Amino acid sequence: MESSRGRRVEKRGYEQGVDDEADNLPESKKAKLPALARFVFALIHEVYCLRFLLQVVHGLSNLCCGFISWLEGLIRTTIRD
Repeated sequence: MESSRGRRVEKRGYEQGVDDEADNLPESKKAKLPALARFVFALIHEVYCLRFLLQVVHGLSNLCCGFISWLEGLIRTTIRD
């Protein structure tokens, strides 16, 4: 197939895969793809770590509230007696 300027242009077919498209990228773009993937992976990892820490803090606050309630009840019964 020829373009309007007389250059020969090849159409992409369905048999061309993602690997073929990655081979057509310039070297600067090839270097950026792994860096972007590492950044996204690190970001997702940080989100999971923060989520875990929030669960730990929430569990500790529930534990402290339960302990304070138990301690309050114990103090009240001790003062009454």
